[in-house]
Amino acid sequence: LGSASALLKLGDIYSSGRFGGRRLKEARAFYEKAAAAGDPYGLFALGRNLAVDSPQGSKAAARGFALLQKSEASGVPYAAPALADSYFYGLGTKPNPKKAIAALAAAAGRGNSVAAAKLVEAHRNGKRDGDVTVLRRDPKRAAATLAELSPGMADADVSGQRFLNRLSMTGDRAFKRLYGELRQLPSAAQESIVSGLADANDRFYVFVMQSRLGELGYFKK
Repeated sequence: LGSASALLKLGDIYSSGRFGGRRLKEARAFYEKAAAAGDPYGLFALGRNLAVDSPQGSKAAARGFALLQKSEASGVPYAAPALADSYFYGLGTKPNPKKAIAALAAAAGRGNSVAAAKLVEAHRNGKRDGDVTVLRRDPKRAAATLAELSPGMADADVSGQRFLNRLSMTGDRAFKRLYGELRQLPSAAQESIVSGLADANDRFYVFVMQSRLGELGYFKK
């Protein structure tokens, strides 16, 4: 079990509870070993585990936040969104939405396309922590951000984010037309869109699910 990738996979299995309940202690032990082996993704996984799953205000949560900062500085693409979530929700640090946006913007400016997509998504959907609005929805700013960052993003991701931005400002009457447009997009763009449908427009998400089930003969409107 010296392979860092194997250690990470074992950590993920225990963390997700794939074969039973989540076993965070065991997951953390495997992430610690992967990080100790010098794997940058091991450092990221350990930081996320500590920041998210430790009692807030504890030394463990603060250590997790520090590891996420180190991981982001080393260039792990998913570390910037995790660091932003720490700022949005106060995971291992004090809540600070402005620093969250700044972290995503800085990473996107360095060519991190994952951070770029997450920055557009944050403006489009806003952020909530339970009943508390952490960041207000701003679809127009999301569109402007996408226009600015699109040169550094894959074409499929740009198409997906553009569709989701339009969707967030669309009423029910346009659903049939938009569903037709969605079906005509390349599969890579469709994959980029599907995971964000519910957050961009939950009513359209239901419409898509019902339409697909209807096409398969499992649902009648």
